[in-house]
Parts: sequence; C-alpha cells; structure tokens
Amino acid sequence: LFLLGRGALVSLSGSLEEIWLPRGIKHIAQESLLDLPKLKAVYFEGVNSENGKRDVPLNAILDKSDAYGDICCSRGDRLEIGAQTLSFCHMQVDAPGIDAVYNDHLQYIGAKVNFAIYPDAGFLSEASESPQKCAEYCQIFDDCNYFGYDQRLPNAQHSCFLLADTGIREETICCEEDHYADLEQTTAGWISGWPAQTRVVLDNAKVLTSPKTLQLTQENEYEATLSINLGSTPLRGSVWAYPELSPESADAQVVFTPPMAVLYDNETTATINVRVQGVEDYTSSATLVFLTTLQSCDAAFTLSPPEPLFIEVVIPQSQTTVIVEDDGVDTFIVVLLVVGAFLAVAGAIAGLCYWNVLTRKRNDSVWLVKKEELHFGKPPETLGRGTFGLVLLAEYRGTQVAVKRAIPPRKRSKSTKGTGSGSRSGGGRFGDALTDEK
Repeated sequence: LFLLGRGALVSLSGSLEEIWLPRGIKHIAQESLLDLPKLKAVYFEGVNSENGKRDVPLNAILDKSDAYGDICCSRGDRLEIGAQTLSFCHMQVDAPGIDAVYNDHLQYIGAKVNFAIYPDAGFLSEASESPQKCAEYCQIFDDCNYFGYDQRLPNAQHSCFLLADTGIREETICCEEDHYADLEQTTAGWISGWPAQTRVVLDNAKVLTSPKTLQLTQENEYEATLSINLGSTPLRGSVWAYPELSPESADAQVVFTPPMAVLYDNETTATINVRVQGVEDYTSSATLVFLTTLQSCDAAFTLSPPEPLFIEVVIPQSQTTVIVEDDGVDTFIVVLLVVGAFLAVAGAIAGLCYWNVLTRKRNDSVWLVKKEELHFGKPPETLGRGTFGLVLLAEYRGTQVAVKRAIPPRKRSKSTKGTGSGSRSGGGRFGDALTDEK
C-alpha cells in the first residue's frame, strides 16, 4: 500500500475503529480519515533503518520526534484520533526572501546604506521589484544586515535599500493615505526587516546542545544523554541534527541513538543517547570530539559553523596500569639484549660516518693545490689583467699553468656631500621629506 486516497475508507466508515498501515506507505490523504466516528487509533508498521524513526508516510507524523519525508514540511493541520494526534505536512517551498523577517510601516532612520537599488539601475535592479526580492539580495551580501523597501504611492519608482545597521532610531510610517502602496490602503508602503544571517544573532536562530562535554564512566556504563533544542522556531520546515564524530576521533566506536534529532520549534527538546563501545580496549582515558551536522529548510539555521562537542571516556586506574610479573634473570637478559642492540646500531652508524669522511678527503686531495708547489718567475709574468684580478704564469709539478690572483677591493672614502638626486633608500618612512645638500 503506497497511497491512502480520499474516500478510500468510506465503505467502512460506520465500523472502522483501528487502522494498521504497512511499512512503505507514502501518502495519506487527510480527507480519507475524516467522517470516521468510531476511529480510535492509527498504527504504523516498523522502524526506518536509516534514521531509527517510525516508518511513517511522507506527509503525516504521529509524534513531534518523527520526520516528514521533506525537510521543508512544517507541522500543519492536526487530526485528533482518540488519544493520538496525526499532524499533516504544511509545505513551504523555496521562494525569494522566504527566510527573512518583515516589519510593515517601519523605517530605520539614519541607517548606513550599502546599496540603494532602483528599477533603472544597471546592476541588481531586480531587487527593487518587491520586498521579498530586496530581502533575498540582502542575504547575498555579507555586509547587509538589514533592508528597507519603499513602495509608497507618491514615489515614482520602488526602491530597495541594503543596510549595514538600523541607524539611530526606528520610525513608524503610518497611517496616512500616502503611506500605503495601494489606493485601498491594504499594503504597507514602507517595509523593513532583516535577512537570515541577521536572524542567527538577533533571533538566536541556531541549534543549542547540552552538555558541551559528556563524561562517560564505568558508573554510567559509558552512556549519557545529549539534549538538543532550537534557539528560535524556524520560519519554515524543520531542523535535522546528526551528531557525528570528527575526523580525529573517527576510529572510536560511538553509537548515537537515534542517529538523528528532528525539531520543529523552540519549545521541544530532542534527546540522543550516546554510548561508547570497545571500552575494554582502552589503555587510558580519552577525549573524543564530535560535531552536530545540520540540515534545515530555513537557511538561518545552517549559517552557524558546527560547534565542537566532547566525550570524555574515563577509564579506571586498574585498567590503565599494566602489571608485569617477571623474575630478575629474565629482566636482566631483556635489558642486556636491548643495550647490546643499541650499541651495535650506534657502532655501525659511527663506522659509516668515518668511512664517508675518509672517502671525501681522498677524493678532495686530487683537486687540492699546495701553494709551495707553484713556482713563479722573478718577476712573475702577467698573462692578463681584469677588473678583479691578474692572471700569472707559473709552473706546477713540471707543467706550465695559469694562476688567477685576486686584487683586494679598494677602500671607499666617505663623502659628506649629497648627490643632488633627491632619493634615499633604507631607514626612512613613507611621507618623510627628501632634501638635497648643497
């Protein structure tokens, strides 16, 4: 059974008391459960293996902790069935400015304007078409924290203002005739508000977890409870939170039950059981790091970076102390073998280094020329002269050779006169005066 459509149960309306729905059902039409006066309960079969939740339809849930099939579903119409409450999905699809907050007839006086956008602007002109598009463009820019939209009738064109702050005060623009956007005076002429990124700070639109550090000990059987709630209610849909070990702790065996927390408002607290497995393999206490990965239809809740949380695994002292029972003879033999191996390795390294030094000296001796083996004429015969030296004729071991002799550099005299060029290098600052000495 995949679909329970409208009118599917009409023939049983006079006698139907319980409905048992199989795993895999995708949709329940709300109208199919109406006009069933004797209906007392609805049951769903099985648990979803992926998220540990009941395998409920995509569009209806029985409990606040259940997840709809789409993260953009909010809890909509509720149907009371005996002691149960079946909540149906209220879908809010993505649209420009849907995650922003709007205040009708409100203007920020003295606010810093980052951009003023008009219909004839060559850039971003679409932002002037509606307050929602103005808010959406504000969300694009990191330095836009607020926005204002002027669509009052006296104005020839609508205007969008992307603002850095709220200025010096807020002013209500209402309720004269020219303060509206239509002649019927049903639509505010001036609308202000803030985008998703400002809601994170202003409305506390973020996921809150406690405690920040879970202490797992032998006394609590290495289990603890993590509480998760929201700082404010999402403007649409829900927030799904997945606790996951960070890469540096990925080798640990930690089980989160259920693996996902589902939250629809800031009044509900979800709990996740955290249990560490394989503790018998620990030789000492350890601190594990995990993060809460978030998914949300409301963009504000995904803008904050995940906060690191910690699991302190406390191992008893008796487990961390290793007792070695051995007699003195075996210990002496082990120590002797270790020292002998160390000395053998050290001797091999020293011998290798000494052999390298001897080889290098033997190779270098071929190229080394001893000064006393060079014989020059009296006076020495000059073969050539350059800027930095002389080339002299000499005899070396019975063979004529050319020897280059370097000329020592001349000492420069210090001058107290300026060059008149007006330039300087080193030690000055940008903007210092440059003068010539005469």
